[in-house]
Amino acid sequence: MSLFKKVLVFLCVMIPALGEAATVWSSCQTVVAVQNQMADVNGIAVYFSPGISGCGTGSYSLSQIIVGQQGVTSSNINSILATVLAAQLSGVRVAIQYDPSTASSYGSDVAIGGNIASGIC
Repeated sequence: MSLFKKVLVFLCVMIPALGEAATVWSSCQTVVAVQNQMADVNGIAVYFSPGISGCGTGSYSLSQIIVGQQGVTSSNINSILATVLAAQLSGVRVAIQYDPSTASSYGSDVAIGGNIASGIC
């Protein structure tokens, strides 16, 4: 394989990876509030206790779930909203997959009762 082809293959593999931030799973959290921000930022804010270090500002720990971030679409955000509302109403703890590289901690997947990656709550 020529050097050009090797470089081209490398770029085709690596460039998409640069566009997605690495995500991590939180420890088990209790959903204490859910804020519908669809009119403002096309998403929702989920507030947690005891909190996720580095997420949110001030005294509140939160993750924003925004259409266009971390694979969230206008088609799946209502399912995510239903999941976090069910967790808040039932008091069952959750784990959330989020991007720790920003204060908004953009979230995507929510696991009621935790999962293998975060631990069972």
